[in-house]
Amino acid sequence: MDKELFKKRIYLVSFKLNPVIEKEYSDLGFDKFLKKYSKPSIRKDELELNKSVIKTGGYSTIKYLLFLNRYDVSVDCYIGKDYIRKRGDAFK
Repeated sequence: MDKELFKKRIYLVSFKLNPVIEKEYSDLGFDKFLKKYSKPSIRKDELELNKSVIKTGGYSTIKYLLFLNRYDVSVDCYIGKDYIRKRGDAFK
């Protein structure tokens, strides 16, 4: 292997959880939280992330809380939509 490949380290972007969204998640419970931050998609049986209600600095926290509850968010860069899918459904 080429040693030059290991000289540049690549790290994931870190973030701090938004305390306002954490409290909202705690107060609402997951089902109401999911309903607030999602909307129906034109794709059958899928949800989209409702970006219109997400304030600055909340996107990563919302994605993280969805992840903890076994939901994944996939980004469609071409049309600019984020799809929410229950993790078990992704392997069907």
